[in-house]
Amino acid sequence: MGGLSSVSLKDLLIILFPFLLGGIPLMLIRWKLNVLFLGEEEAQGMGIDTSKIRILTIFCSTLLTAAAVSIGILTSIIGAPFFLYLLFKERRDKE
Repeated sequence: MGGLSSVSLKDLLIILFPFLLGGIPLMLIRWKLNVLFLGEEEAQGMGIDTSKIRILTIFCSTLLTAAAVSIGILTSIIGAPFFLYLLFKERRDKE
């Protein structure tokens, strides 16, 4: 069944790289993202290059999403069929 009991340190180190690559830039530009919420004209008036911030945000968010999905899909693929079996199995002992 799907589970995290077989996860080793090597597995964590492999997935740590995409999380750091996507998370650190987002943490560094979080203040610029807050200014961007005021509007594009306001952010440009404060000297922020909005096109670079948008591209970096989309890239990092996509990387983080892909990393999270790659972790969760293994548990889902293995665990979902068994869960569906338990949910929809026929009760043969009632015959």
